[in-house]
This record gives sequence, structure tokens and C-alpha cells, in this order.
Amino acid sequence: MKTSTFFAFLSGALVGAAAAILYAPQSGEKTRQQLSEGIDKEYQKIKVQLEKAKAACEKACAKAEAAIEEISEEIKDTAEEISEIAE
Repeated sequence: MKTSTFFAFLSGALVGAAAAILYAPQSGEKTRQQLSEGIDKEYQKIKVQLEKAKAACEKACAKAEAAIEEISEEIKDTAEEISEIAE
């Protein structure tokens, strides 16, 4: 998720929450409860997205490490071949 998209989402959520508070024809306690539930729900969504991003990063890092190891081995093999030819 791009940073600008995240901030746009967060801004929209805050504006929506403010509008709900201002125009809600219900008690303050009920409004606070609904806001709390909404915030918890959005927090859980964000938490899931962060966990997915973390897993994707870990997978990419593991793949990069494997590629680096493979290239390193190829370089070592090539260096040995060149050394044998030079002798």
C-alpha cells in the first residue's frame, strides 16, 4: 500500500468519524461505542495488511538471499576455473 493511499484512507476515516459524531441523533455513549468499534475494526484490517506485507518482505528477502548465494557460488567456480587455466 502506498503511503499516499494510506494517508488518504486515514483522512477519509477521520472525516467520516467527525461527520458521524456531528450529525448522529443518538446518545454520546452509543456514539463513543460505535466509534470505538469502528476504530477497532479498522485497526484489525490495518494489522492484517501489515502482517501480509511483512510476510511478503520476508519471502522476498529469502529469495534474494538464495539468489545471492547462487551467484556467489558461480563466481567462486568461475574463479577456480580461471585459476586452473592460468596455471
